[in-house]
Amino acid sequence: MRILFAAVLLVSPAVASSAHPLTTLLKSLPEVESVSEQSGDSGDHVIIHLRDWHYVDFDSFTADLRDSDPDISDGDLERAYRDHLRLVQAVQAEQRRLIRRLIRAGVRTVYLEGLTPGIEPVFPVICRAVCSNDKPSLTELFELPNPLAMRSAGQLLADGEALTIRAVDSDQTLAECNPIDESGQFREVAVETIERREDHMVRTAGSAKQPVLLLLGGGHDLSNNVARVERDAPGLIVVTTHQYAAASGQTED
Repeated sequence: MRILFAAVLLVSPAVASSAHPLTTLLKSLPEVESVSEQSGDSGDHVIIHLRDWHYVDFDSFTADLRDSDPDISDGDLERAYRDHLRLVQAVQAEQRRLIRRLIRAGVRTVYLEGLTPGIEPVFPVICRAVCSNDKPSLTELFELPNPLAMRSAGQLLADGEALTIRAVDSDQTLAECNPIDESGQFREVAVETIERREDHMVRTAGSAKQPVLLLLGGGHDLSNNVARVERDAPGLIVVTTHQYAAASGQTED
């Protein structure tokens, strides 16, 4: 499945000249499988890429799976989607614990993949409304909106955590990289288009000039995008949690 398997691409290793204090902290946390760091031009100017296992809505999941296997039965499709939901629940539960630790360390701004400036002002209201049911059933999660679609950061915001959630996409970057076309069919997205979107993400999250968290699919490698920043480049810390590593098959021996 191309939508889901895209999340298992390895992030290129980066070598830092000296460890950022947040790198040292992250390596000590029980939720963390691995951490890599790429130095920037300023010690405090850093993007923490928390590798996310994407929640995929049922319609997109169906389009992707039927594109790969047109003969799949409805029962097998439903079972596969329930497995997907369980994976996302496990990853997000661990992310919530990790983000709470980062909040206590002073990292309170989260840039969210898929969020655009037009939705950003009302996103907290949406999160609180959608996440009012603490434990929806798997069957309820087949429908949108639901808490998994709000991601771990939105769930924490709804729970009262002192978070600022910012848009890291634009309407244009999101539309250009949508793997589902207007007819509901899967389509390939050009590498150059993905690179432009990642450049936009680095410019946007890097403009904060402070440590920020970027909740972004684990298949994205921003190391080359950060390297292209000509002035005041942010540092990049890439965090893989245990549950993400297990979902993607990247657990360390």
